[in-house]
Amino acid sequence: MITSTTHTHWVTLNFHNDYDLHRGQKRLRMWSLDVIRRVFHSKTFSALKLDQLFRFIAFPEHTKTGHLHYHLPMWVHESRHDWFAKVATPIWKKIVPTGTADIQPIKQGADDLNWVAIYATKHVSRPFSYENFITSNMLDLPATGGPIKPVK
Repeated sequence: MITSTTHTHWVTLNFHNDYDLHRGQKRLRMWSLDVIRRVFHSKTFSALKLDQLFRFIAFPEHTKTGHLHYHLPMWVHESRHDWFAKVATPIWKKIVPTGTADIQPIKQGADDLNWVAIYATKHVSRPFSYENFITSNMLDLPATGGPIKPVK
């Protein structure tokens, strides 16, 4: 899944405080929605589906001190790389005042893309990581507080 998808950015979102998985996922969702609102709020993007603008896979881990953080291989629409670099960290800091965000562009060479896949999944054998990864479109589901689609 990671190697078959193009990624433009490597993002690490840290809490530096005691957040359980549920609270962490809520903050990740808030961050994602705020980035989308700020980066893609224009008529230029209204006809595009969300995954054509912004998508990621978030892998949870615990630091050595036991604090939750996420690693996100991410794809951002090519016309919004500068905007994303400008707003992503301040948005995270607003949502998680104790947190930090590290946003790095990914070089598109095979070695760089393989490193992202390997590092993101380094704890995939641990149930906490492989049972709790999140894709950006999962944050739009009603179960995670996303929009409820009307039943027809």
